[in-house]
Amino acid sequence: MGIFDFLKLGREYIYLKQAGKYEDALSVGKKILKLVKEKNLKGFYFNDLGVLCDNLGRYDDALRYYNDALKIAREIKDRSGEGTILSNIGITYRKIGKYEDALKNYNDALKIAREIKDRSEEGATLNYIGFSYRKLGKHKDALKNYNDALKIAREIKDQRREGAILNYIGLTYDDLGKCEDALKCYEDALKIRREAKDRAEEGTILSNIGIIYRKIGKYGDALEYYNDALKIRIEVKDRAGEETTLNNLGFTYDNIEEYDKALKYYEDALKIAREIKDRAGEGSTLNNLGLTYNNLGKYDKALKYYEDALKIARKINDRVVEARTLNNIGLTYYNLGKYDDALKYCEDALKIARKIEYKEVEGRALNNIGEIYSKVGKYDDALKYYDDALKIRREIKDKIGEIITHLRIGFLVVNKDKERAIKEGEKAEEIIEEISITEEINIEKYPAGEKILEDVERLFAKAGLLKRLKGIKRYLHAIIRPQRVEETMRDG
Repeated sequence: MGIFDFLKLGREYIYLKQAGKYEDALSVGKKILKLVKEKNLKGFYFNDLGVLCDNLGRYDDALRYYNDALKIAREIKDRSGEGTILSNIGITYRKIGKYEDALKNYNDALKIAREIKDRSEEGATLNYIGFSYRKLGKHKDALKNYNDALKIAREIKDQRREGAILNYIGLTYDDLGKCEDALKCYEDALKIRREAKDRAEEGTILSNIGIIYRKIGKYGDALEYYNDALKIRIEVKDRAGEETTLNNLGFTYDNIEEYDKALKYYEDALKIAREIKDRAGEGSTLNNLGLTYNNLGKYDKALKYYEDALKIARKINDRVVEARTLNNIGLTYYNLGKYDDALKYCEDALKIARKIEYKEVEGRALNNIGEIYSKVGKYDDALKYYDDALKIRREIKDKIGEIITHLRIGFLVVNKDKERAIKEGEKAEEIIEEISITEEINIEKYPAGEKILEDVERLFAKAGLLKRLKGIKRYLHAIIRPQRVEETMRDG
């Protein structure tokens, strides 16, 4: 084959890559690789074919090509190329959930970036390290690396990377239950993305803002942000992003008890996750389907989805989804009256949540364990877990969770300690008065609101304080959003 034929293959390869025709590009790339003799060029194509395989979800092939490229880079003492390949290996390990292996390669890449004084590559690698620590639940380590990466991005005036890192910091604050901090990061990132006319990333951030609004109970705002994000993600053909936003829409519709809509969005998300071989996304979506079937009272079906989600979470070492799913399995066994099984799964969820500093699930698991002990008559144990749940819920500003736990404590102690029961009711009232929501909600339409109203009424009736109920009802009508509460056990 002559030089012109070789150049023609090279041009075809570049065109196919740019057109996103990765299978065809891979086929042409393999032909080129057979013709290349120079080590540096051979190393380039090994690495490039690794990237193509990674994009196609062929992770074993990607790692094989990367390791061939790494061997050549080390032979020819190409330190910059070696660092890039190590980062690529880390990315592939991260995608298959091997975060410890990812970190090892990222840290090796970081040493090289600092050695050769490549600030851009150093910042990128710190960002990758932060991402892996976050997935392992090591949020303090994640924030340290993200903030170091952010400093470099600003120093070298890389606005695109600055916006991405702000988004990742927002996600980490969200994991920690710091919604205000997360929202500020997202808004700063959104401003950067819009200035840069980066539609794909704009869609990502809009979806993340929707998550925060859902978590603080502003469901209308959440749906608005999600739908804006979905339009962009379909427009830019971001299939992974589309999957994420469909999941978020499903979860929000579950919260407002429109279960048919929730199931439809989840099924659409699951289809995409399987098409693009997104194992983490598949696990999250299966967990969400289980949640909705649990809320519909279809407990056997819920357990099947949860068990499938748990298998995937453990296979890819996704500790966040594992903790959520264990807690949800505990909830389902509670609903089935299998309290020993419920306790085991909630305790397992609590153990992981504490290890990875996942405060949201820690608070839910503590509250659930308190509910289980209350149900089986172990009132001292129940009170201890409720008190611990309350501390966490205050810390992460889970206002509805606080109201519920105060009421549960009130019911637990009302027969023995009426004074404390009254105090718990008063604390619930104070929190209700604190909350200000712009939209008026007719609470009678929603079982969640009705359940809390019924609990408030029963508690104050038992404590002889029916005169307080009028004020409570007025505030609840203003602030309680349509949110699922099943025997006060919380889903994740």
